Amino acid sequence: MELFGYYYNPTTNNHDVKSFNTSFKVVCKSTEMKDLVEEFLMIIDNKADVFAEKDSGWILLNFLYLEININKFNPMRASSFVELPSEIVRRQAIVNIRNNDDCCFAWSIVAALYPPTGVDFVTSSYPHYSTVLNTAGIDFPMSLKDIKKFEIQNNISINVYGLEKYFIKFLIVKNMK
Repeated sequence: MELFGYYYNPTTNNHDVKSFNTSFKVVCKSTEMKDLVEEFLMIIDNKADVFAEKDSGWILLNFLYLEININKFNPMRASSFVELPSEIVRRQAIVNIRNNDDCCFAWSIVAALYPPTGVDFVTSSYPHYSTVLNTAGIDFPMSLKDIKKFEIQNNISINVYGLEKYFIKFLIVKNMK
C-alpha cells in the first residue's frame, strides 16, 4: 500500500508529490482485511509524521491517491531452495535441505528417512533420492496433487503442514500407514 500526497515547502516555495509505503503482506482467506488496512494506515501515518518532524519544511496540502498492489502468492512455487519462515526455524524441528535442483520434496523425504553422514542440511550427507525413492512418473518440482501417487509408489505416508499465516489450503491425509 502506498499513499501519495501533494506537499508544499514554504522555505523553497516548491510543490512536490511525496509518497509513503508499507511492505508486502500475505493475505489469506482468514486475513481480517479491516485489521490489515488499519495496520497499513498506521505505518503510513507514522512515516508521514517522521517525515514532517525531521525539519523537512514540507507541509501536506492534500492526499492524491492510495495505491494498493496485489500479487498472486504461491507458497508451493518451484524453487531449488526456499528459506523457511523464522517461526519454523526457531523451533529447530525441521531440516531444510539446500539442494540445487527442483527436487526439494524428494530431498526432504530422504532427510526424514536417513540419518545424515555429515552436515544435516547438505545433500551430500544423504543417499541420492533417486537411489532410495521411486519417483517414476512424478514431475519435479512436485505439486500437492502428486503426493498421493508418491505415497503409493513408496509405501509411506506424507503429512503436509502449513502455517495459517502463509498457506491457504492443506492436504488431508486419509490413509495413515
